[in-house]
Amino acid sequence: MRGRRRLEDGLWATTIDPVLALEEWAARQIGSRRLVGLLTHSGSFAAFVNAAPGARELVAMTKAWELGRPERWVKGTGGYDLVVVDGPASGHGVGMLRTPRTFAEIARVGPIAAQSRTVAALLEDPARSALLAVTQPAELAVSETLELEARITAALGRPLDTVVVNGVLPRRFTSRDVARLGMLDGALPTAVLAAARRQHGQATVQQGQLRRLRRHTAAPLATLPYVSTPRLALDDVRALADELARRL
Repeated sequence: MRGRRRLEDGLWATTIDPVLALEEWAARQIGSRRLVGLLTHSGSFAAFVNAAPGARELVAMTKAWELGRPERWVKGTGGYDLVVVDGPASGHGVGMLRTPRTFAEIARVGPIAAQSRTVAALLEDPARSALLAVTQPAELAVSETLELEARITAALGRPLDTVVVNGVLPRRFTSRDVARLGMLDGALPTAVLAAARRQHGQATVQQGQLRRLRRHTAAPLATLPYVSTPRLALDDVRALADELARRL
């Protein structure tokens, strides 16, 4: 694991390096860091992770599981109370979640099979893990989310727990408001009238996609507002986190 960074009290971020994670796991299984060191210098781990189909995904998911364990692979390191994994795009994400079950079925016996079954059981248990899809209220994003829900259910035997819709614009104007503003054409600056029409149009399109999601998804929806800033500050993130906690 590389780049562990403390964001604030009780909150850390990190990036999972599959090769380093595999080294930690092997050292725990073999019980000899010297032997693992020899394998590392020979490039065996990197070759396995890069060549074996699904190996990188399996190691990443297993490392995510290990982060939440009280007994970690490396002595002297403690587990986290909650682990949040920011997964890849929907197509790759489903394969990543399915990988532990696939390896468990292929290997059948041995440490890889046992470890894969443990991780697969966690992912398939809604009492110990949650699956959240994050999307935007746009046509293509909503279509991908609906497809993701169907594939997740087929792959893991459980639905999405929640769909988080990010960047939802406020409904500042009704159609009647925009019509009334149009009647003031000439009394208002052209840019103001255009901005009101554009905001109303974008918000209307988003609301249509939200209705589409509600009709076709089995998961509950939680919406987050659009934050009008080029870059989110820590206070913005806290405000969004509080809003998400309320909606969940």
